Amino acid sequence: MKRNILLSALFSTLVATALPSAAQETIVPEFKNYGLITPPTCTTDTGERIQYYPGTSEQIVSFGGFLAAAGDFEVGKDGGVVKEKRIYYDESNMPYLPHVMQEFLFRHECSHVTSSQLDIPPSQRLSQYWEIEQSADCEAFAQIKDESSDFPHDADIIKTYFTVVGNEMMKAAPGSEESRKKFLDQRINNMNLCPALTP
Repeated sequence: MKRNILLSALFSTLVATALPSAAQETIVPEFKNYGLITPPTCTTDTGERIQYYPGTSEQIVSFGGFLAAAGDFEVGKDGGVVKEKRIYYDESNMPYLPHVMQEFLFRHECSHVTSSQLDIPPSQRLSQYWEIEQSADCEAFAQIKDESSDFPHDADIIKTYFTVVGNEMMKAAPGSEESRKKFLDQRINNMNLCPALTP
């Protein structure tokens, strides 16, 4: 399957440290089956509804990420091949994240599609990586804030579980721990600059 993929899967959006707000109690993460949420509706300005598709861990990793990925996929359909914007999610691992974390990931991926970031040529996407990822993070946080009854707590859950996934589900390859830490530090710094997370 040919693909022109803009990925922002969980492992490319991990944070190195995520401390709860001072006013919040410490969140103690646990791995349990929370159940998969119904993904939020993802619709473009032109009215195109973007579909979510379950995938295996191996498929998501083959797309360059983990847990979720958005992109332009050339997909066999009705005997032909058509270009279709899609969001894939890891049906095995996604249910083991709290619902607000799942929602964040789905909304993040949807933002890549609805903001036309998939239309940026791949060579330019790489040079704009930090800006693109921060934009999708900020949009996801903003949407969650609009619907949350306790946004500081929800934001802490999201950042805490980024850390949990980075530390427990995917460890840096031997010798690459320092570069991973720098990458993750930059990511969390950018997330903390999102308007929804600033006073």
